[in-house]
Amino acid sequence: MAEFWLITVGLILSRLLVGGMLILAGVLKLKAGARWFLQQILAYKLVKGRAAWLLARGLPWAEIVCGVLLIVGLLTPLVAVFSFALMWGFTVAVVSTFLRGKPVDCGCFGRKTNPLAQKARWTVAYRNLALMGLLITINSYGFAQKLAVDVWLNGWLRQFSHHSIMPARLAVLWLILLLSISILKWRIQNKHRVKAVSAPQSP
Repeated sequence: MAEFWLITVGLILSRLLVGGMLILAGVLKLKAGARWFLQQILAYKLVKGRAAWLLARGLPWAEIVCGVLLIVGLLTPLVAVFSFALMWGFTVAVVSTFLRGKPVDCGCFGRKTNPLAQKARWTVAYRNLALMGLLITINSYGFAQKLAVDVWLNGWLRQFSHHSIMPARLAVLWLILLLSISILKWRIQNKHRVKAVSAPQSP
């Protein structure tokens, strides 16, 4: 019984944490303005033109909607998958700037007074990995969660067949990203270490 309540409380807290982070990120992006967020997207040099404009307009609202749905517990497993995809894609974009050696302002939480606090760092990637891990857990329990609208609408929601294989697929994507980030970080740090050692010493 104690284990059941621990899992229940853990799921509720996970939904509140991830949902709250998504809402905060979306609201702060909207507050900063679509034009500002468009510049952050273009700085990644991954998308441009209309695609970048659509992301600047739509991504903040997608984050807010996902955050609200996670908190209230509506279509929880489906929203967890969509939120996972958003964070996975964003993390890949951030890591790609490290690979090119040109970190950019991540634009995660709107404008910040301190430019260094907004700089995309490895901690951004690991923070997203932690949140994605919580989303896998949320997805694993499907519609059977306490304090969730899904429980009240269970009969109607049965049309959405929740496949138990989905959490496994998400876990594989999570592991691929974790290993890729770890290897890339090691290679970059090792490259910098070699440069530091080989650099000529001043007399």
